[in-house]
Amino acid sequence: MTLRKYLFSIAVLFLIPAVALASMGNGLAWAFGIIAGMLTVGTLAMDETLPRAEQEEFDRQLEESFRQATDPAEPGSINYQG
Repeated sequence: MTLRKYLFSIAVLFLIPAVALASMGNGLAWAFGIIAGMLTVGTLAMDETLPRAEQEEFDRQLEESFRQATDPAEPGSINYQG
């Protein structure tokens, strides 16, 4: 998953309360809407700086570190069952 997708997911997380608050007539909806809009524009404007091979290597390392952090046999894991 690329950085662009992560940032867009965060933008959607700000958009959901903006819509809910706007439907209730709350003025706080503008703040959430503005943050969501800025994140969306930034996500669409950003340039993918890593070449495809480096991006795949980065994704592989990220997945490996996640797998290691959740492995029940790994002593440093949050799911350690020693």
